[in-house]
Amino acid sequence: MVEKKKTKQKYLDSSKKWKQENKERTNKTRKEWAKRNPEKIGQYRANSMFGGNVQAVLERDNFQCQECGMTQEQHILIFGTRLNIHHKDGNGKDAIIKNNDVNNLLTLCHDCHARLHKRAKKIEKWGELLEQDDSEWKYPKLRELIESKVKNGLNITQAKRTIAEELDVSFWTIDGYCYERKHNFFQEKNDE
Repeated sequence: MVEKKKTKQKYLDSSKKWKQENKERTNKTRKEWAKRNPEKIGQYRANSMFGGNVQAVLERDNFQCQECGMTQEQHILIFGTRLNIHHKDGNGKDAIIKNNDVNNLLTLCHDCHARLHKRAKKIEKWGELLEQDDSEWKYPKLRELIESKVKNGLNITQAKRTIAEELDVSFWTIDGYCYERKHNFFQEKNDE
């Protein structure tokens, strides 16, 4: 048994070495195979990424994005692929332990899926600074943080620069968020 393992490992090592030495040829062969076998690629992705639950989730959600209502047919015409499946709890693609339970999966179009992940990354980066209150400002906690730095002796520009460095974002992002209101002033005037 030990001899078989050594032989297998020796084969794997030589195969890996050959693939590294012939990357261009290997990539070309993979791409050609993928073009000839799109259904196998899709099937592999569905089984490896979602525990084989893609079809069940699509059927449950009537082949529609659960945010905007885009159908599978529309999605294929616009984006060239089927609708996306999203892990509600975030334990999907990059998770060590994936949660592929059907109740944790949701059908979304490409745009809604991207928007949802962008929002999640923003919350992860900004944390409590995105919390809302009943003020007119969209980011009141950020304004409070700027004001606290000003009270500690910095001018407003220095305070914004310091916060930008701490959050690893640009000064202009902080400056823009600082003055962003919840509602558009001009829209309210037009509604009156």
